[in-house]
Amino acid sequence: MKKYTRMASVFFALTFMTSFFGFQKSSEAETMRIAWQSADVNIVLMAAHKGGIFKKVGLDYSLTSFPSGGKILPAMAASKVDIGWMGEFAALTGFSNGIPLEVFLVSHDWPSYLRVIVQPDSGIKKITDLRGKKIGMAFGSSGHNHTLAMLEQANLTASDVSLINIQPSQLPAAMLTKQIDVAVIWETNAGLIERNGGVPIASSKSLDQWLLGIWIARKEYARKNPENMQKFIRGWSLALQQLNKECQKTLGFESARIKQPPEQLTGLLKRAGTKWPSFGELLSNDYMGKPGEVEKGRLYKHYEGLANFLISLDRLKSVPTNLVEVINNKPVAKYLAAYPGDASNGPVCPK
Repeated sequence: MKKYTRMASVFFALTFMTSFFGFQKSSEAETMRIAWQSADVNIVLMAAHKGGIFKKVGLDYSLTSFPSGGKILPAMAASKVDIGWMGEFAALTGFSNGIPLEVFLVSHDWPSYLRVIVQPDSGIKKITDLRGKKIGMAFGSSGHNHTLAMLEQANLTASDVSLINIQPSQLPAAMLTKQIDVAVIWETNAGLIERNGGVPIASSKSLDQWLLGIWIARKEYARKNPENMQKFIRGWSLALQQLNKECQKTLGFESARIKQPPEQLTGLLKRAGTKWPSFGELLSNDYMGKPGEVEKGRLYKHYEGLANFLISLDRLKSVPTNLVEVINNKPVAKYLAAYPGDASNGPVCPK
């Protein structure tokens, strides 16, 4: 195990540094440069973008797509993007590597969005059957974290299996051609693999993992551009409200992008157990903590647990002394002070 983790640490360091130096440092721009993941489900973002809500609130922005959260981090380190959407694990990886970023919004809570899917003829019925199998996931992603946690729960180590680094969009093909026995992946690719015969045997919920979709910002950008941050949050809130008022119509923006009919997208959301936390919930101990009390929130405690888990795998030397700085709930608190009625803006679509 130690041999693997040392090799993995070297791999992650080399991957990160190679990606980092692939970007040139750029100056601050007034336009908010938003990083998103094209292989993921982006219902609220597409509603705000395609539906013209961001423009309506006066946000000057651009969108740049990436294959995974781990690929966004080098761009943020080089100041090529200002805010980005990813899983909470990728954000911790970036923060622990010294990228000055902060989580300012939790967008999704997904009990079953990420799943462990196996080949139907693999003989794998449960996670304890994984010994000797080839497991594909994107290194540095939430899928990677889930895989390591899954192996620990199954009393297996990384040396008992073959871990293969495959980007999310390439996992369906890898499963279809039987390059791997197992895919640890989230929607929409999880649903595609299952439609091709893949069998789910575990999810975030069954693995006792907390999977979140979050928005992060470069600390410098957030500090210098508080008005843009508020405009983004305003646009996000209005898109959430639009989703509540006209569920199917609002789903249509993302349905058209991923070329799936609305009913199929609705099924995806139900399979994932999707929840969009309201802003009021975000400022509670169930998520980001109350203003001035981030340490009491579940997200901070979750990050402490993830950090300690990485320490046990020799991926981190110690819990970052400034870990509390990875969460900044002040932008949402400032927004709710101006729009208190938006505290209950969490949609219930689809019902």
